[in-house]
Formats: sequence, C-alpha cells, structure tokens
Amino acid sequence: MVGPPRYSLSEAQALASGCRPQTSVVKKAADFMCCGETEAIRHIARLIGTLTPGDFAEPWSARAADGSTICADVYGKVDDYGLWYIKFRIVESRLAVLSCHDAAGDIVLANRVRLRKG
Repeated sequence: MVGPPRYSLSEAQALASGCRPQTSVVKKAADFMCCGETEAIRHIARLIGTLTPGDFAEPWSARAADGSTICADVYGKVDDYGLWYIKFRIVESRLAVLSCHDAAGDIVLANRVRLRKG
C-alpha cells in the first residue's frame, strides 16, 4: 500500500510559476525536450500545473548527508514528449523540484495505473 502525498498538490501548483529548479534538473528536462533551458523551466512549471491527484505515484524519502531526512512526492505524467518522472517538495513556502526528466522505465501510480515508457 502506497502512502498519501506529503505535500499539497494545489499548493505546489500555485508555487510552480515562480519555481526556479536546480540547474541539473533544468538540463535533464532540456535534454529530453531538445530545447533551451528557458523553455525547459517553463515546461516544468506547466507540467506541475497539469498534474492531478491521479498522477501521484508515491511518497519518497532519503537520508541527507547531515543525517536529516529529505521527503518529496513523486508523480508520473505523459505529454507530447513522453513519460515524465517528477519529484518535488515544498520547503518554507517554496517549491523545490528535485527531478523532472524522462522516466527510466514504467511508472506505477498509487491508483495502480501503469504508465508505460515508450
């Protein structure tokens, strides 16, 4: 059984337009889309804006170097470019996009729908 999202999707969507993802996140999205970084940033915001609760895959967590726990939510989304793996968290009322790239494989959503790669 997959746990619920840790963060409010509607809050993430409200924060998405002002989001400035890390350079590595933007570069991966730009490479997937074959576009420049400015367009990739806009597309990341649009993708997050189009997510629905049904796109939720799983809560995610990892141990940081300082021993703290980093938590995020993972979503899967299909658009004209293909299947996207999207991972974000909200920290101090700011959206932090940790991943937004071409999915490495299929993504199984929390509702048990399988989004197929390719």
